[in-house]
Amino acid sequence: MTQEKVQYSQLFLRLAISASMLSAVADRFGFWGENSAWGNWENFEKYTEQLTCFLPESLSTFSAYAATFLEVLFPLMLILGFKTKIAAYGTGFYCCYLLSR
Repeated sequence: MTQEKVQYSQLFLRLAISASMLSAVADRFGFWGENSAWGNWENFEKYTEQLTCFLPESLSTFSAYAATFLEVLFPLMLILGFKTKIAAYGTGFYCCYLLSR
């Protein structure tokens, strides 16, 4: 496979992963309407509290903000091509965490 084809494949993969992660963030802010997974921020906070029931409520709320921050940061890094190795590892660990829940 030529180097040019590899670059296009990597770019497409980075854009696809970024779009899926940013779509989840858009759902949290209500862009996809009420019939989506969360529909609004309050429902996402309640869901996060259920997942992190072992944490105090303030840390549970913080984890909702941290997850959203990372779910915006990593896709932007992938789209812009900035520190792609770090962004890829971060995205991979984050996705493995999501799949384990």
